[in-house]
Amino acid sequence: MSTTTKGILLILLTTILTSTAQIFYKKGVSHFPTLFTNIPLITGMTLYAIGVIFFFLALREGEVSTLTPILSTSYIIVALTSFYYLGETMPPIKIIGIITIVAGILFLTMTRKKQEESSKFQEARKNNTMVQE
Repeated sequence: MSTTTKGILLILLTTILTSTAQIFYKKGVSHFPTLFTNIPLITGMTLYAIGVIFFFLALREGEVSTLTPILSTSYIIVALTSFYYLGETMPPIKIIGIITIVAGILFLTMTRKKQEESSKFQEARKNNTMVQE
């Protein structure tokens, strides 16, 4: 099964929703004892639940080995969002971590494309051999 554009868009939506949910969690824990009236916490839980539904839908549209690395971009989104909106620090080691995540995603994507090309080549070669016989 190959991963469709719809699957990639769904996993990107999942990433945005779950990353945003984590920022709301952080905002909500300062009011933690009041669980049922804690709007940021309830918002975060709702966004995360919706994100999980989109994750399941994305898995129907593609391979987990392709979609899950895209989901790891949530670390980048959370780090940048928490820096800008929550005033958290961004030391050089975090920046190196973000660069490493991006490099890892690129390596996994390139490996995946190579495997798909190789599979297509082998399939074409197999079909060509069958025609000649």
